[in-house]
Amino acid sequence: QELLSRTTLETQKLDLMAEISTLKLKLTAVEKDRGDFEERYKDTESLHKIIVELRQQMEKLEVELALFQEKRLQYGDQEGLVQEMNELRLRVVEMENERTQYEKKLKSTKVRIQPVPH
Repeated sequence: QELLSRTTLETQKLDLMAEISTLKLKLTAVEKDRGDFEERYKDTESLHKIIVELRQQMEKLEVELALFQEKRLQYGDQEGLVQEMNELRLRVVEMENERTQYEKKLKSTKVRIQPVPH
């Protein structure tokens, strides 16, 4: 009877040790996934900041452009103002293109960040 009890306890002990090993492996995998997710999140966060900054810069340029257009109307069609306004328009277009690229990159990053089902 005692030998049977000891054998049963030893078997249960081995089963528990195997289960602990399995759980440790799962924990390691989850920690790795978490680390990967956090790294991608940092990338997404920095992209958000860049997009916000670009939007702010665009708003400033649009205000400058509107002011130059007002000056042009007030002072007539002077070459310097026209050239400056055209340069501002070009900068706004370039910034819009840059923002669009960052937004596309952000969207692709968001797709990759989708949580991995466990």
